[in-house]
Amino acid sequence: ALDNHGLVWGGEYKNSRNSFTYNGGSYNLGMDPSSKTDEVYSLFIQDDIRFGKGQFILTPGLKYGHNDYTGETYQPSLRAAYLPSEATTLWAAATRSEAEPSRLAVDGYLDLNTLAQYVPCTLPSSSGGLGGVQDPELGCVIKFLDDGEAVESSVILTYELGYRQKLSERLILDNTLFYDDYKHQGNDGSNAEYIYGYEFNGKYLATQDWKLDLSYVYHYGRDQQDAPNLTLPKHTVIASSYYTYNIHTDLDLSYYFLDDTKSVGSYSRLDLRVEHRPLKDLRLSLTAQNLLEDEHIESNYDTTEGNSVVERAVIAKVSYAF
Repeated sequence: ALDNHGLVWGGEYKNSRNSFTYNGGSYNLGMDPSSKTDEVYSLFIQDDIRFGKGQFILTPGLKYGHNDYTGETYQPSLRAAYLPSEATTLWAAATRSEAEPSRLAVDGYLDLNTLAQYVPCTLPSSSGGLGGVQDPELGCVIKFLDDGEAVESSVILTYELGYRQKLSERLILDNTLFYDDYKHQGNDGSNAEYIYGYEFNGKYLATQDWKLDLSYVYHYGRDQQDAPNLTLPKHTVIASSYYTYNIHTDLDLSYYFLDDTKSVGSYSRLDLRVEHRPLKDLRLSLTAQNLLEDEHIESNYDTTEGNSVVERAVIAKVSYAF
């Protein structure tokens, strides 16, 4: 019967045009072409199928996508849940995800023309050269994607086991074990073989106006050379407080701790945010970012992007919905 099904479907279309310009230093980052329009569209469908008076839920799903770099993508998923009581949920999931490469990984290059005036361009760096190629239009460059190299997506199989317990009307605990199997490496520079870990999340309603949230994530993995994969922090802790002062004003406080990675040392961060709603559709917010220190470096997990310097800052925002 259709009463036992919860069918959800939808789609997305995105058309984006971007231009890239970078100047400065001996190694200039460039894109070829410098301006480009990308189109991405996707369709998805999933169905929640309930059995045994709603105690068992099976959720198959499929997402179909198309992008200008790798063409068609297929991302199936399957999730099963068992609810022995209203307070307890046991679940398992398997997902195939396919991430398209970024434009930088496909079109990016390092411009070495300034250095090539003094050092041979095509000679390997081990022999005193720059290790670049001589492009007829760009000159001496190092291309992130070699001429003739196939553009490929990263394919990851993710397996999860979870347990949710509602201990009271105020306290909910979530526990998840996960394993990511990197079946195929794309062009974005990831070298992972597998990553596994554990994730905990606790939500506590201290009062009707005050909510507390605590999250902890543990990561461990190996790369394709069977060495430890240090792309992600081994330990991550996030503690947040959300307080509603009155119907017009919220006060949020968030603390972050991230263990060191191969490119960034460990750091702590504290952010404070105040939002005021003088009118129904008008929101005014003020965020004090990185209160613990003047600045620190945060890792960007997209391996084609550089790390970010996060400074102590105050950010004001005004938003109006109509």
